[in-house]
Amino acid sequence: MFLSQGLLTWTLLLSVLAGSVSSLQTVNGAEGGSVNLTVSLTLPPLENRLAIWTSAVNGTIVTALGNSITFSAAFRGRCELLPDLTLRLNNLTLADQGDYSLTVSNTAGGAPVTVTFRLAVYSSVSSLQTVNGAEGGSVNLTVSLTLPPLENRLAIWTSAVNGAMVTALGNSITYAAPCQGRCELFPDLTLRLDNLTLADQGDYSLTVSNTAGGAPTTVTVRLAVYKPFDKMPTLNASESFPANGSNVNLTCNAPDQTVENYTFYRNQVNACSQDRVTCTGSNLTFHPIIESDEGNYTCTIQNPINNKTSEPYLLKVEVPVHEVMIGSNASSLLWVGKDSVSLNCSALGTDVQFSWNLNGAALPSDPRYKVTHDSLIISPVERNDNASFTCIARNRVNNITSKALTLSLACE
Repeated sequence: MFLSQGLLTWTLLLSVLAGSVSSLQTVNGAEGGSVNLTVSLTLPPLENRLAIWTSAVNGTIVTALGNSITFSAAFRGRCELLPDLTLRLNNLTLADQGDYSLTVSNTAGGAPVTVTFRLAVYSSVSSLQTVNGAEGGSVNLTVSLTLPPLENRLAIWTSAVNGAMVTALGNSITYAAPCQGRCELFPDLTLRLDNLTLADQGDYSLTVSNTAGGAPTTVTVRLAVYKPFDKMPTLNASESFPANGSNVNLTCNAPDQTVENYTFYRNQVNACSQDRVTCTGSNLTFHPIIESDEGNYTCTIQNPINNKTSEPYLLKVEVPVHEVMIGSNASSLLWVGKDSVSLNCSALGTDVQFSWNLNGAALPSDPRYKVTHDSLIISPVERNDNASFTCIARNRVNNITSKALTLSLACE
């Protein structure tokens, strides 16, 4: 719709300069594609019909006299003339754009009738030049064209969303409503847009023509407008204390922000190149995570105009408790009421905490029992210590109870 609107504006303006142009019908085509130039005319009988399609750039295209059809060399193999005199053009190139005319005559007499079309050929979207801008900022839409002399130059910038933006006829420049107060057209036809909004994004086309003759040239630019990041992303894990060997997901959260790329770092080194790591969009997945994956993780969000990085997230990997053992410093019998003994508990794992049981129950409160992180000191030993001691090692992942240890006591 935009392409037709833009060229319609061009056509109407050009009609002010030359009355014949006002009868033009505009047809849009894509580079590499096909178009039909279709007319609606009362045709003379076939046996008396002479029809000639011509191009302003390439001259005669096809001549049809009755049933005899002849194509010119430049269009042979990529044109078809249909019975109603519609001309089909295939494999369009940018050089094909311009004016095409069909003249129909009755060889038995009468004045010929001529209909003219304006063909605009546009590059495919993939070949568009993209310009990135920030909401509230400015951009320059710059094209590289060979321009006609200023006195013969008609230039029109149009927007797919807003239609006509600015028209320059020679030295006379007219800004349309969407452009007034926030646009500037430079001598090389660069269009500067200020105070960008998200609604400004889309395709912008510059059509340049020579009022002295020749086909117009159109170049299209794609404008992408991004909202600057107004807050840092946050990084969260699917488990607060992931266990060694489990699958864990880190998510980079950037709500209400347009992000084109996420990058994850571990201790300021790209984390996505690690083994057992997959990065997809806003997620980093360990499959599985291991103890050596511990570290400070950050994520960076990016779009073409800016980037922001999260605060570090300390990812700790919990190794389950295992190999729990209990021992004693006693090397001989312990004398009741005289000797002391230290029991020690050891275990492998992360952030291990220890507790003690006596005969399968929690260690009773007794001033003779002094508990440190991994030790139980009994001073002095008494007859009721002739019992079964165990220690329990635990962390956030699991807990394991040691084998029982029984003190060997000597009595007087």
